[in-house]
Amino acid sequence: MERKIFEDERVYDIAEQIYARTDVTPSVGLILGSGWGAVCRGLEEPITISYASLQNMPTCGVKGHSGNFVFGKLGCKNVVVAQGRFHLYEGKEFSDVLMPIKVMYALGIDTLILTNAAGGLNRAYRRGDLMVLKDHINFTFRNPLIGEKATEEYPVFCDMTNVYDEAIRNIILEECEALGLCAHSGVYIQVLGPSYETPAEIQAFSKLGADAVGMSTVVEAVFAKYLRLKVAAISGITNMGAGIEDERLDHHDVLSQARKNEENYSMLIKRVVKRI
Repeated sequence: MERKIFEDERVYDIAEQIYARTDVTPSVGLILGSGWGAVCRGLEEPITISYASLQNMPTCGVKGHSGNFVFGKLGCKNVVVAQGRFHLYEGKEFSDVLMPIKVMYALGIDTLILTNAAGGLNRAYRRGDLMVLKDHINFTFRNPLIGEKATEEYPVFCDMTNVYDEAIRNIILEECEALGLCAHSGVYIQVLGPSYETPAEIQAFSKLGADAVGMSTVVEAVFAKYLRLKVAAISGITNMGAGIEDERLDHHDVLSQARKNEENYSMLIKRVVKRI
């Protein structure tokens, strides 16, 4: 049954269109960043519904983001995967950026796992490592809760002390170790983008306490916490921040590095979902 807390009726219209195509009621939602697309290949009994086929659903405009909802099973759990996200740097408003989460919430999820490709700031990190988020810094200077309806159950003045669920974070780290994947627990900083950061900015972010940087995830995590969902997030480190290594940053190179680890990422998510 839909949870009707949003004033944007598009959410429920999209949910109804999905109900007409599948009777899967998901408990876990996943939003896939660049390099995480293989997660969908691990789903049992997959049903793919493209964003483009849903009236009122925004469409993806960034290379590496397919633009589908994919429903299926991981172990004994029903999941819905947002294969592609929307970014503020595309000129999107929060009404679009948050739409996948709102729809998944309306469909019944209680847990959200966010993934992304990120630049490493911590000099102990290497390309191909994973970072499980323990905290974040919102450097977009925009809050996704502005204008949201505040109720006693869903206050916009919500506590952000523990955005990322510690139990799920520990499960992710344990499964990374079991799979032989190098994983860290760290702080992610979201910038607005779309340009990459300067060396001076990278130094500043490191001094602020950030271990990795990217252009997504934080605003989604804040909104999911407002919805009282359990939240976890994982970054795939695809490059080091500007000035840390003597090389030019390029989006094609980032995508290429991210895709090298797709199968490992898929196996990791499958094992994690089975345990949560």
